[in-house]
Amino acid sequence: MVALYHCFAAPRVAGEWAADKGNVDGLQAALPEDATAITVAMQYENNDYDYLWEPFFEGLDADPGDFDTGGYPDIKTIQEAVGDRTVAFIIDELEDWFDTLDKDLESANRGFLQALMEATAIESLDLFTIASVLRRGSKVHDILNREDAVQVNMDSKVSKEDVLLHRLIDGVEEGPASDIIDGYLEAYHRSDYVDDEAVTRDEMLELYPFHPALIETLESRYYAGDENQNTRGMIYLFSTLLLELQDQTDLITHGDIDAEQFEDELIKIDFARPTACVNDIKRLDASIDFGRRILNTILLYSLNDSQGEGADVSEIVMGTYQTNNRISDIYIQLEQIHGVAWHLHKLNGKYAIRDKRNPNALIRNAASDVSERAAKGEIADMVSELFGPHSYTVGFRPDELSKIPDTNQVKVIIHSEEWTPERVRAVITNDGRGRSWRNTFIFVQPNEGDAIESGTRYIDKARYVEGARQVLADQGLDDGIRARIKNMKEQEEQELRKELRLAYGDVIDGDDLLNEFEMATPMQLDVFVLDEDKDEYSAKTLIDEAAADPFDLESHIWPIAEDLLERKGETTIQAIYEEFLTKPALPIPGGTGDVLDAAKNGGLVDKPILLHTPTDGFSTDLDQLTPQTKLVLEADIDVWEIDDVIDDIRGQFSAGTTELAIGDYYNTLTSKTQVRIEGDEKDLLFMAIGRLTNDDGYVIARGQSSSMNPSWTVPFGMSRVPHRSARRQWPSGCVRRSTTLGKRQ
Repeated sequence: MVALYHCFAAPRVAGEWAADKGNVDGLQAALPEDATAITVAMQYENNDYDYLWEPFFEGLDADPGDFDTGGYPDIKTIQEAVGDRTVAFIIDELEDWFDTLDKDLESANRGFLQALMEATAIESLDLFTIASVLRRGSKVHDILNREDAVQVNMDSKVSKEDVLLHRLIDGVEEGPASDIIDGYLEAYHRSDYVDDEAVTRDEMLELYPFHPALIETLESRYYAGDENQNTRGMIYLFSTLLLELQDQTDLITHGDIDAEQFEDELIKIDFARPTACVNDIKRLDASIDFGRRILNTILLYSLNDSQGEGADVSEIVMGTYQTNNRISDIYIQLEQIHGVAWHLHKLNGKYAIRDKRNPNALIRNAASDVSERAAKGEIADMVSELFGPHSYTVGFRPDELSKIPDTNQVKVIIHSEEWTPERVRAVITNDGRGRSWRNTFIFVQPNEGDAIESGTRYIDKARYVEGARQVLADQGLDDGIRARIKNMKEQEEQELRKELRLAYGDVIDGDDLLNEFEMATPMQLDVFVLDEDKDEYSAKTLIDEAAADPFDLESHIWPIAEDLLERKGETTIQAIYEEFLTKPALPIPGGTGDVLDAAKNGGLVDKPILLHTPTDGFSTDLDQLTPQTKLVLEADIDVWEIDDVIDDIRGQFSAGTTELAIGDYYNTLTSKTQVRIEGDEKDLLFMAIGRLTNDDGYVIARGQSSSMNPSWTVPFGMSRVPHRSARRQWPSGCVRRSTTLGKRQ
């Protein structure tokens, strides 16, 4: 448009230029000697024309007449105004002005434009109408494209690179430029992240100080949209960059076109994405020093996604890198940004900025605020779920020891790291506060190198899960994003569970972990659990496998029983079982039944003990042994004969007792663990009662005692009668011959 203007406004200068440059053959001869050039830039704000003919007739100093009430200058009026002059009417960006007209103005201007085109086509009239439009298919296209109009698509006629360099760069010092370019190319080639054929030295030298990839990116974006200013917009961008960066950089790349600084220009290409990128830039952590340039680069590749959305790693590196940067650091920080920048998406290996938020970024942003303590707590819950009931975690939370109950139930204790003597002691002794059941623990740890500690993938994944949970708590979350985040959370949970299952682990196998930990050895779970059909990650399975064989318990039975008998005078199988569970040096029984079997099969065989039950008294038959059967040392038992029983009864009456229930006394007699009756207790008792009634004046009153053994019948009770006269005062029937005992009582 500028060149055409000069051809009419200064034809001699234009002709000489064409002749000197040799670019346009015959141009000088074709130009008019004298012409009137009328120009109007319709896009400028100071353009206050209502009618297109206003600047036309003003430029010709002609009066078209008054058309305020309708109509427009016709072809004859145009011919009279032009006359025998050569006139060029140059209109820039006509359609933007035309599209703003109301119905009446549009109709009048449409009529004049049609008349102008028809007048221009008259061979005898030296009128040239030259109009530029930005977009195909505008309202004025049908009017302009008639009457043998010549249409030229400047996109295909002009090299944008040539225009930029011609308008902005006066000259380049080739030596220093070559050194700079060689430095960039050397860095690219040393890197594994830039394609070898991405850019050539000749391209870089030809377009210096602009990176060829930058020119290509912006050209494809600017020229893809009809509404953009094309080369003009690029010239504005690059002229600003040259002024501001002339002392700050040696090569202008994508990263230099700052999304925040040039937001107003970039939104002409894509309205939403530059704003989204600016928001992400403002939220970047200061430690990510390449972050701004990385996002700037990705944004340029994300504008007008119809041209291919996003940038690959090679393009991002070239757009971000500057002399003396470390390309590996750029790549690392790219990975850090992905998942933190809300609007950065990864699509088929490319990175793109979108106006919609990236669910993954929302989660990772929330995850960055999740503490390691909370992440370990999340893992502890998963580990507990993995091993099931009777499992407890240690090393994940600060208060875990207090959560381990002091019960006789065997428990699986799972540490986040390897067990050490100090850690084992803390569990067994409750960190020095004391614990009764100190032999009820099976200790599990991760495989070597799989500790759940800071900086591991387990912590990162747990933070991600917790971050997703926090994002889902936002009630204002879009339903579509909510569904995606929920799926991502579930997937990450599933992966974390799988990794934790692979991380565990080993069982610490040893005879006395409290005092001889160094003698213990780790045993893999699948080796510890021999049965392939059992789940080695089940606490119940591990507890079953850890149970000692009854044969291994036998040698410990008598020492435990002997100790209890010496300290307490009596004991039971239940007490012996519980004693196993208090001493870490002892094997862990599978249950009371295992201790019972071990006692019967050898642990208490031929030992100087007696069995005692309240109903049956004393016995030496181990087949009668139950968990609650009392065991006493035979040497500690007094043996009573009939005289001892008689003396005991007399003693109770001497102490003030007036009545004695025979059934209750029998139960008391048989329950004595320090006294053993010689012979049959029942027979001996009846004999003693008979002698007391015959010799000492005792009487029997019949009745039924609730405490009597239902398998046999005895009188209800007996009373002492001091003399015969008193005996005769008892009611009739209270004293009688007993058919049960066979003698008078």
